[in-house]
Amino acid sequence: MHRYESSPALIYLLSIVALLAAVFSAPSFAQAPYPSKPVRIVVPLPPGGGVDNLTRVLADRIAAPLGQAIVIENRPGANGMLGAEAVARAAPDGYTLMVISNAFAIAPVVMAKVPVDVFKDFAPVIKAASNPILLVAHPSLNARTVQEFIAAARNTPQELSYTSIGTGSPHHIAGELFKRQAKVGMDHIPYKGAAPAIQDVLGGQVKAMFMGLGAVAPYMKSGRLIAIAVTDKQRTPLMPSVPTLAEGGLSGAEVEAWFGVFVTAGTPQNVVLRLNREINVAMKVPEVRERLSAGGFDVVGGTPEELAASMRSDYSRYGRIITEAGIKLE
Repeated sequence: MHRYESSPALIYLLSIVALLAAVFSAPSFAQAPYPSKPVRIVVPLPPGGGVDNLTRVLADRIAAPLGQAIVIENRPGANGMLGAEAVARAAPDGYTLMVISNAFAIAPVVMAKVPVDVFKDFAPVIKAASNPILLVAHPSLNARTVQEFIAAARNTPQELSYTSIGTGSPHHIAGELFKRQAKVGMDHIPYKGAAPAIQDVLGGQVKAMFMGLGAVAPYMKSGRLIAIAVTDKQRTPLMPSVPTLAEGGLSGAEVEAWFGVFVTAGTPQNVVLRLNREINVAMKVPEVRERLSAGGFDVVGGTPEELAASMRSDYSRYGRIITEAGIKLE
């Protein structure tokens, strides 16, 4: 029977192997729990607008449960693509988020050049909120209902034009779809943003517009603008007296403006689900709902899969309308 002696070198080598095995197998040495540093949310629009305000409300609420500071970075430019590109190129670790409208879904159709793949470069987190689009008219038009508005468009096609916040926006699409379904002709006058569009409608230079509720609510309450209908499938609880287009006799013209939260593609699923859970919880807090309602937002919430489905649906349906109408943003 042979007897083996253990040399100091062999004992040392075995101890190193055992230590490495413990390091790579023990849960206590796993990756640091998320999040372990501040989280950045990119808003691809200037400060002070609706998307920026929505983001700040959410950031204020999810910072505490996440246990980290939330840094909001406004990166406007190239119709939102400057900020989107920064998120697409960020590390897929959940520390860079983006809040953007569903204009993002149709960017590949309406823009001549898009620096990102809106479907492959991002992972959906949650559809946070929607901002109901209203068909609004100047009082001098003497139209209070959908049918009266359609009649005015048919009787004075050269005089009745409409405006929106910009070419290729969901608001512009709402106008084009309205024209198609109602079989009327109205010229679209695009503006860069809500403020200049609203001022010209208030002044009567343009008789109508498709605009987000939050931007026009004060003028409807004062009687300076008339709310004809909401373009959503259902009435908004923010202004329940305003009927839908379908209730006014025009079906198939529904358009929704929503705002989603995204992260870089490849972000771990457990991180995506953590963010989704915290935002869903935040959206149920009365204070958050009140602040969003004051800005003209309807709370949505839901799963990442539901946001992904909305992206595909809008790309398909709105993209077809854009192509048929020949809408292009240079």
